[in-house]
Amino acid sequence: MFKSSSEYVLNLRERLDDTLQVVREELQKAQTKRKYYFDRKEILLWRQVVYPSTYRVEQLAYAVQRTIRGFGDY
Repeated sequence: MFKSSSEYVLNLRERLDDTLQVVREELQKAQTKRKYYFDRKEILLWRQVVYPSTYRVEQLAYAVQRTIRGFGDY
């Protein structure tokens, strides 16, 4: 019923390693999903700005360039 402290620590270490592995796998899934949606949004925005179908050759147009802000650009 009672374990020695070294057995407890080893068991705890194994459980923490298993938990860390699960967290890493779930984080990878979340990152992949977010990247997919970000890239999809960027492609849709790029097509709207660069490839509008309503302009004629002689018509002037204003293009908007989106910038991606990093963590330090606040």
